[in-house]
Amino acid sequence: MPVEKVSLSLEADVVAEARAEAGGNLSAYVNDALEARLRNRHLRRVLDEFRHEFPPLDRAAATEEVLVRGTELLNEHPLVEEAVIARGPTRLPVGYVVLADERKPVAEVFAALGEYLTERLSAGWKVQLVILGRDPRGRSDLAGVVPL
Repeated sequence: MPVEKVSLSLEADVVAEARAEAGGNLSAYVNDALEARLRNRHLRRVLDEFRHEFPPLDRAAATEEVLVRGTELLNEHPLVEEAVIARGPTRLPVGYVVLADERKPVAEVFAALGEYLTERLSAGWKVQLVILGRDPRGRSDLAGVVPL
């Protein structure tokens, strides 16, 4: 794939932290972050297109709040690198999460994210969380999760 050399102005502390996380390849790290951000934006546009075709019922509106707003909330949380909430096999919300720091204890992360979502979502749904790993290139398995 062709690459383009660019010059960016970034906050020094953000660059230092990213450089430490990147393990020496800051370009790949920034590229992965941009890909994740663009993928989330694309999913948002797709969801917005379908929203107008299928007006929600009350229960559906509550579910949509959990899927859409919950995904936004998770992606804003500092423990999360990337996340999406989708309907699981039983049609209940499941949050698929890639952690920003995989060294954190999973129980601590589950507790923090569960409390965070409960405080901020009005629908009253409990979101089950699934932690996803990364492949050898450092990319998550999140791209295979379908939001609706």
